[in-house]
Amino acid sequence: MNRVVRCDGCSDQECKPGCVCNPGFILDPEEGRRCIPISQCPKIDLTSFKRDRDNCMVNSHPLQCRSCCAPPTCVTKVIPNCQICPAICVPGCSCHPGFILDKPKGRCIRIDQCPQN
Repeated sequence: MNRVVRCDGCSDQECKPGCVCNPGFILDPEEGRRCIPISQCPKIDLTSFKRDRDNCMVNSHPLQCRSCCAPPTCVTKVIPNCQICPAICVPGCSCHPGFILDKPKGRCIRIDQCPQN
């Protein structure tokens, strides 16, 4: 991983020093702590989250174009704006700001409601 010392083009997220994956690698969506080659990216089942845009779950909203990366969960806590994802998008639903996907239950909950590990 490369050390990030400054950020350009940040959104409303506060910029902090951190790490990013080298070119050709992506953050492991299952573990969220190591970089893996894009070719080893696991197949992610988004069926519980990729819903008809007109039928989004509670605490989520429809998007014409959302990231094809797995949504952040209580386990990974990866913030979408910080993920390095292929420039591909898919229509679907996204949790409202301040909410995160509770993957086992397939619903969006407040971040502070995530089970403690």
